Amino acid sequence: MILERLDLEPVDQHYIQVYLNDDLSYQVEYREGSADKHYQAHVPRLHEVFGPEESTAKVMMDWAHDRQGWREALPWTPMPFQ
Repeated sequence: MILERLDLEPVDQHYIQVYLNDDLSYQVEYREGSADKHYQAHVPRLHEVFGPEESTAKVMMDWAHDRQGWREALPWTPMPFQ
């Protein structure tokens, strides 16, 4: 899933996205403009029941609504430049 902020410039460079890995963990990424402001966090599978981890969904919604605390909710690390 990808959420974009359409109110920020440059267009298409402010987003948060989540990817479901084969082991049912999550890869969450966000970007704030340039490639040097692109971050990632890994969210391990915590429950036997399949479904989005609460922390992942909350971070994405908090990011989308520009709420405080989403940056501190996951252990973000810079994405390697490609």
